[in-house]
Amino acid sequence: MLNQSFAVVRHGHRLDHVPEEWKHHPDRPKHPNDTPLTEEGFSAAREVGKRLKAYSEEPGYPKFGVIVCSPYLRCAQTACCIAESLPLRIRFDLCLGEIFDATAMRGNVAGKRQHRSATELEAALKHDFPDAQFVRTEDNELVISNEKKLPDFPEPFDGALMRFCAKVHKLVRQAASELVSPIIVTHGDCVSAVLGMLYGDKQVKRVPMAGYALGNRNVKVMKKDANTVLKPADVYGQQWDLRLSDGIELVQASHEHLERRHSNMDQIRHSMIKSAGSAYELTPRSVEQRHTISFAARNIVDDEEVVGKLIKKAQNTEFLQDPDRISYAGPLNADGNLDTSRQNSASSQRTGGKSVGVVPGESAIAKDYTLAKRQNSVARAACEWLCRAFL
Repeated sequence: MLNQSFAVVRHGHRLDHVPEEWKHHPDRPKHPNDTPLTEEGFSAAREVGKRLKAYSEEPGYPKFGVIVCSPYLRCAQTACCIAESLPLRIRFDLCLGEIFDATAMRGNVAGKRQHRSATELEAALKHDFPDAQFVRTEDNELVISNEKKLPDFPEPFDGALMRFCAKVHKLVRQAASELVSPIIVTHGDCVSAVLGMLYGDKQVKRVPMAGYALGNRNVKVMKKDANTVLKPADVYGQQWDLRLSDGIELVQASHEHLERRHSNMDQIRHSMIKSAGSAYELTPRSVEQRHTISFAARNIVDDEEVVGKLIKKAQNTEFLQDPDRISYAGPLNADGNLDTSRQNSASSQRTGGKSVGVVPGESAIAKDYTLAKRQNSVARAACEWLCRAFL
C-alpha cells in the first residue's frame, strides 16, 4: 500500500495585472502572454513552498518527489520558489499550460507559441534561481514536454478543462506507479477543474493567486503476497483526504441544477442505446460538449478505458456545468493600451448557487492581489477591471 500525496498549485500574482508596470516592462513586446510574477507573487510562492514542506514533514505523510510545471514563466517562477524549500527537480509540460483562447491570451496568437522556448525560459530563471534543478535532455537543454501539442486557437473552454483533468490524472497515476508524490504547478482554471472532478456536487467559484489543494490517499500498487504490480488506480475515483488553502471558494449545486444534470445524463445514457424506438435526443450543446471533452481526453490519454472513465466522471460532476472562468489576461491589449471591451466578461459568466462558506484568508497566499497604489486614470480603470474579474 502506497501512501501518496499530490499538490496542485496556482501560480503567484502576475505582473500583467499591474498595467502601469507591465506596460513598460521590457519583456512585454516579445512575450505579451508570458508575464512574470510580481514581487508579491514571489513572496506568496515562497510561502507555498514553506507550507508544502511543513505538510510533507507531518507524521504519516510522504515526502514530495517531483515538481511538474506549466512552461509559462509565472508558473516556472512559482515552481522555482517552491523548490527553494523543497529541492526537487522541475519538469515542464505544455499540457498544463494556459488556456489557448482570447480570454487568456492577447493579440493574434493562432498557431504561435506564447510561452518562452527552453533556452529563453532557462535564461529568464537563471538570475533569480541559480540553484534550481531541471529535467534536461542529453544535450543539457531544459525539457518542455508536449511542446508540439499546441492547442488550436481558440481552444474550447470545455476542452481545456478536460485537458487539465486528463493530464493531472495521468501524472498522479504515473507518479503512483513510481512511488512518488508530485507537486503540479499550473494555472487557475486547472486547479478549478481538478477540484471540480474531486468534489462532484460542487463548483469552484474562486482560486486565489498561489492558491493550492493538497490530497493524500492510500493506494494499492502491488498484489499482496505476490510480486505483481497492479494497474494504477484512478485519481478521480479514489477517496482523498483533501486540504484547501485559504481563499478557495466552493459552491454547492442547487437542487434544480442537480436535477437538470441528472436529466442530461439520462439523455446521454439512453442515446447510446441503438434502438429505433428510442425517444431520447441529445441537445446540440450536449453533443458538442461530449465531442470536445472526448477529443481533449484522447489527446492526453491513449487508454480508451481511462478515457471513458474520465468522460463519465466529468459528465456526472458539476465542473462542466456552466463553470466559472478563473484566469484572465491582464487589462492591456496587444498595443499596450487599456482594453475595456471585456470588463464585463467576468461578471457575465458568474452563476448562481449557495456558498459553502469558504472565506478568503489574510495570509500572503490567500489574499487577492493588492492593486497598485498609484491612482491615475489607467490605474483606476484597471482596478475596476480587476475587481470584476477576481472578486
